[in-house]
Amino acid sequence: MFNTCIKDTFRFFFTHWWVLAVIVVPLNLMGELVRGVLAPTSVDAAQVGNFGIYFVVVMLVSIAASIATIQYIHATVQSSRLSVTQTWLLAANNFPGYLVLSLLSVLAVVAGLVAFIVPGIVVLVRISLAPYVFLLEKRSAKESIKHSWELTRGHFGTLFLGTIVLAIPGILFSFLITSSSDLTASNVQVAIISSIEMWLGVLFTVFYFRVYTYLNSQR
Repeated sequence: MFNTCIKDTFRFFFTHWWVLAVIVVPLNLMGELVRGVLAPTSVDAAQVGNFGIYFVVVMLVSIAASIATIQYIHATVQSSRLSVTQTWLLAANNFPGYLVLSLLSVLAVVAGLVAFIVPGIVVLVRISLAPYVFLLEKRSAKESIKHSWELTRGHFGTLFLGTIVLAIPGILFSFLITSSSDLTASNVQVAIISSIEMWLGVLFTVFYFRVYTYLNSQR
């Protein structure tokens, strides 16, 4: 299962790399535009408050990118045609419910950490397929988390190892940038770097989608 999902992930990513970039990069640039406007320029309380607003906006942009990417992957696998604009529209339509799902997921992870019964990392991995259940099976946020927990039973190792492997490209890129660039990079440079990082992050989305479809096919 692990080898199959990893191979299929890289195959899909490199086949559709351009479209995936066109989907997520503009959304990331929107977040970077907000960063440029709201980034604190001093330790003034109001400025620090702006940083909080920036953080929220970036989170919302990430959610939109995730929805759009999942919809594109699903449509492509189903041999359907879905334009970039259509993925953005689907992201907008599914945004409220997905936001609720994201908040519930965060609460579940935090609860796992606080209770010391189930480590937060285990909870995070076990509910990682909830977005796919929510978007593709049209279940509620609560049902999606529950179904992901059931679906991933016995497959924690595959998901965790896959996450580690797919983190390597992003880590290498970050290391390369850190070791070869000036820490006082311009806003344009920061936007380019963060866009590439978000694009590489799509690897995780593709991998979790492949695991989701694989596990569903085994049921």
